[in-house]
Amino acid sequence: STQSQPASPEDEQNAEHQNQLCIKKTLATLKETLERRPDPSQVISSLTAIINIFSKYLPEGDKPLTNDQVENCLFETVSCVISSMKVVAGNDAVAVHACRALSCIISYSSLDSPMEGQDEACHVIVVLGGIDSIIKCMIDFQSSCEAVRFGMEVLKNIVKSSNSTKTAIVSAGDYTGINVIVQSMFIHQSCSSIQECGCVLLWSMSFGDEANQRAIEDAFGVAAIITSMTSNPEHQKVQEFGCGALHTLCHNPAIRQNVVSNGGGECATEVL
Repeated sequence: STQSQPASPEDEQNAEHQNQLCIKKTLATLKETLERRPDPSQVISSLTAIINIFSKYLPEGDKPLTNDQVENCLFETVSCVISSMKVVAGNDAVAVHACRALSCIISYSSLDSPMEGQDEACHVIVVLGGIDSIIKCMIDFQSSCEAVRFGMEVLKNIVKSSNSTKTAIVSAGDYTGINVIVQSMFIHQSCSSIQECGCVLLWSMSFGDEANQRAIEDAFGVAAIITSMTSNPEHQKVQEFGCGALHTLCHNPAIRQNVVSNGGGECATEVL
């Protein structure tokens, strides 16, 4: 049988050059589309190309972006994705593809240097106002499991990247961030991905922050966590993160009784 030959340095260089041309062409097309009266289908096509470029599951033979290429195009790419959410507001397919693109960008950026790459991608999304755009998307398309799921995945990664991002999430959407997260958990009880992200977010945002703990309780976050755990009994991550969130909230004496009276103790015992 014929064995495939390793790529030569010239082939590697050509593949990297093609990558650069591909991302530049995709971003130029998306910018041009957004500057005129945008056709949602054309915006979706460009967003799909970005998803493919930043996908961890590239077709065989495709050369992944290098760290330098990701760094060079990160700001411009995130800016274009967020702009598409603002310019083509009201289109659920655009919202889904934009949130998915941001999620792929974060995941791709963390492949080689997980903490550094992911933190940089999350930082760019926050600086460019991405949190407000994601929360608005989750409000406008709250019944869309895909839009909410990808939006929650991005928020989960953002809140894990830096404590300072908690404030940005809380204040997003005229201080509706926590409410939107909790409501999304209630609406999509059967979606384990949304429940997992929701529990992580509420756990992270309540840790060491009494104001956020009270805001989570006022938004019926305790009930959302417990409902999440009872609705997804076989999902290990939901159980783990749900327990973590309840444990943190129980450090607040004013909330502890609410956790107990809503069955939080029984939920935690079931996990053990």
